[in-house]
Amino acid sequence: MGTFPRLPGKCSIKSATREYDVIVIGAGSTGENVADRAVRGGLTAAIVESDLVGGECSYWACMPSKSLLRPGSALRGARSVRGAREAVTGKLDITAVFNRRDYTVANWDDSGQAKWLAESRIDLVKSSATTAAMIAAIVMKKLSPDGSYYWFITLDIFQNRFPACI
Repeated sequence: MGTFPRLPGKCSIKSATREYDVIVIGAGSTGENVADRAVRGGLTAAIVESDLVGGECSYWACMPSKSLLRPGSALRGARSVRGAREAVTGKLDITAVFNRRDYTVANWDDSGQAKWLAESRIDLVKSSATTAAMIAAIVMKKLSPDGSYYWFITLDIFQNRFPACI
C-alpha cells in the first residue's frame, strides 16, 4: 500500500494536545480499519469512542449473539447425526453458555483492543457521543470553507456503519 498525500493543515481535537491528519468517530470495526489504513498510509490518526473499543459487533451484537446461538446449534447438529445422537443425552448447560458469551466478549473489557490501537500508533480519545458529534461539526466547519482538506469520518448509528468521505 502506498502513502496518502499529506495535505495542508490538520484536523484537531480541541481538548487534545496533538493534531491529527484523520479523526475517526467510532471505534467499531469500520473505524478501527479506517484509522489503521490511514496510519499505514503515513498519516496520524485518532479514534473518538464513548464506549468499548471494538464497537457494537464485538460486545453487544454479532459476537455475543453468535456465541449464545452456537451451543444450541451444535447440540441440534449432534442430535441429527446417527451414531452421535445416541451419545447426546443431556441438555444445554445455560450457565456454561453464558460463561462462553462472557469469554467471547472478554467480559466487556476492551483493554486488548485499546492496546492494539496504541501499538498501531492510533490515539484513543474516550469521549461521549455528543462530544464526538460536536468534534465532527467543528472539523467540518474548519475544513469545508476552502475545500482543500481530505478527511474521513465514520459514524456508528444503530449498529450500521456509514462511512462518509468529504
